[in-house]
Amino acid sequence: ATVRRCVLTLRALGYVETTDEKFFRLAPKVLVLARAYTSSSLLPRIAQPVLERLSETLRESCTVWILTGDEAIFVARSSRKRKRSRLRDVGSNVPAYVSSMGRCLLAALSERDLDAYLERVDLHRYTAYSVVDPRKLRSIIKKVREQEFCLVDQEFDPGLRAIAVPIRNSSGRIVAALSATSEAGRTNKRELATRFLPKLRAAANLPLRPETREMFMKAVDALRAAGAEVVFDDTILPSSFA
Repeated sequence: ATVRRCVLTLRALGYVETTDEKFFRLAPKVLVLARAYTSSSLLPRIAQPVLERLSETLRESCTVWILTGDEAIFVARSSRKRKRSRLRDVGSNVPAYVSSMGRCLLAALSERDLDAYLERVDLHRYTAYSVVDPRKLRSIIKKVREQEFCLVDQEFDPGLRAIAVPIRNSSGRIVAALSATSEAGRTNKRELATRFLPKLRAAANLPLRPETREMFMKAVDALRAAGAEVVFDDTILPSSFA
């Protein structure tokens, strides 16, 4: 009864629609919420030009991801897209354990939180290459934590390889991951590690421009002027991206 009341409230607000009283689906108005995030969040805005330059250099699709719950969700991507990828639009998500960017984000978890994650998540095998053994995954994530990059070979998308690096904030905490994807038939793992990885690391460590920080501070000032109580925390800003 409680769930139904919530759904009916969402329908009254225009976020859910139905043709009868049994089946519900999201309404187009939900897109307004997505638009609100992409237009107001700092990370997608400062990442976009970096993604475009990196994508032109590598000639491949590049994306920025964050960890939401147990999944990695991408919040910005280059205009160059991989036709074979099942991920098409900003907001698409993938189980963190099976992706390069997800493993970079999982590497930031404490041992306790990582153990809890591996215990509660259904480790589904998406391809013949998917790693679904918890002990092996824990070992892989530990290695990612040490080397600060992750390469995944066709574990989620058959025929696609991806490599990712973490993005840190000013206090050194991982807040996002930057990844590049290529077709397995065109780019081997060695090339990902020798040509792609240095470019990804360089992009992830570009210093934050003063004008970007100023833009953020203006937004904080506007919120305060509107009566909002805002305590500025420098650690919510990524330390990188031009």
